[in-house]
Amino acid sequence: MTVTILRELWRRRYTVGVGMAYALIVVILMTFRVTLGLPPTIESRQYDAGIAASDVLIDSPNSQVVDVGGGTSDVEGASIDLNGLSTRARLLANLMSNSPLKDRIAKAAGISPNKLLVIAPTSADGTQPATPDSPSVKVKLGDRDANVLALFVDETLPIITMRVQAPDPVTAKQLATSSVSQLRVYLKTVASADQVPDARQLVISPLGPATSATVVKGPRRMFAILAGLLVLALWCAVTVLFPRFVKTWKEAARAEAAEAEREEPASEPEPKSDADLIPWEANAPTPPRRGRRRPAAATAAGDRQSG
Repeated sequence: MTVTILRELWRRRYTVGVGMAYALIVVILMTFRVTLGLPPTIESRQYDAGIAASDVLIDSPNSQVVDVGGGTSDVEGASIDLNGLSTRARLLANLMSNSPLKDRIAKAAGISPNKLLVIAPTSADGTQPATPDSPSVKVKLGDRDANVLALFVDETLPIITMRVQAPDPVTAKQLATSSVSQLRVYLKTVASADQVPDARQLVISPLGPATSATVVKGPRRMFAILAGLLVLALWCAVTVLFPRFVKTWKEAARAEAAEAEREEPASEPEPKSDADLIPWEANAPTPPRRGRRRPAAATAAGDRQSG
């Protein structure tokens, strides 16, 4: 069976060659980004990007980590419940996704504010708020030169998790670090403007330094190769099966036609009616039926016998 299929593919090798060309095009389009122009450009879809991560604890002056409770609510710096701190952590994360705090973070990291995207945390009902549309932002998610700061807030703990993606790991780490530092500066500025005592100000505590690494973004080349092989396999299957299908279809049609001819009864010619006859044939008298002429010798012998 395998030899038969291979021989049939060899007989149709030009058609198989067209399928190989289509498969190669699929691999190229999945691996590279082709831009038509003069001259056309080709660019790999895979690229290196930097990622970084940092966690920040939103705490009260009487730290929730070491304070076991027992304070009174009328004492300055009394501990705040965790639910209240979690609400404040979500509020701060949403403030970071908007100006002016967003622009301060970008400038402190040494990047342009129009190349920074900040994704706010999900709401309490699990929906993702839309990223604020700003005409000054010139990048979008998925761009190679985009700097993305994604914020997440734990529902039960007052912790802001920051996940950063940048063109390189150095920029990613700077962005994560500046996010923490600028959040502190912003709170200090607002507290000073509102004359909030130090004992009642929120405390921003990083849970360790920011970490960074390099990752490869874009579709894997192995997936592109597998897609090309799948296209070629489907093309070869159609190349082999379609002619067989057409042949089987025609044979079935001929067999049905032959069966119909055998089952159809032989029809006898119908006698002509007067309407079908030629006018002079319809009015002509029917000639008398004549017998077979007897030979002259037989006629004479009969006359002698009768005489």
